[in-house]
Amino acid sequence: MESHKKRHAIHKKRHAIHEAGHVVVAISFGWVVKSVDIKDMHSPNWEEIGGTTTLVAPNLDAAPTIESKKAWNFLYGVQYAAGCAAESLLLGNFSGGEADFRELDKLGLETSGNLFENQRLHYVTVAKAILQQNMNFQALNWLSDELEEKEILNQAEIFRILIEAREDVSERSS
Repeated sequence: MESHKKRHAIHKKRHAIHEAGHVVVAISFGWVVKSVDIKDMHSPNWEEIGGTTTLVAPNLDAAPTIESKKAWNFLYGVQYAAGCAAESLLLGNFSGGEADFRELDKLGLETSGNLFENQRLHYVTVAKAILQQNMNFQALNWLSDELEEKEILNQAEIFRILIEAREDVSERSS
């Protein structure tokens, strides 16, 4: 029983960090995040837990030019990789994020074939750079801690944490 509780706690922490990564990167792009959760979706043992970050992002089909569509595709790629990047940053490795990369496939972004690993690594690397920025790193830590505790955060709670992180970083910088 004790090992089940420990495994449960580890999975919960990992998924809180993963979803917090999506939130911080999406907000850094100026996208609206409505909520984030790590509720147990279908597995009492937390092995198959998933999280959900509900956001409003630009419509790829509305991109006026091929070049702007490529830019949006890149941002989507980075945002989907942000969960893996957050895990890598705070835990030293990531669990794969296969569901996130399947979403990229649905958008028609290249994440399969010979270029899969290079493209995936590129998205993760860019997302890590965004998350390592001072305020973003603080927000990532604080969001993941509170998400782990509450399992769901609404838009107001997310913004409160972001504001507190920004204020904390500003105070320490002055």
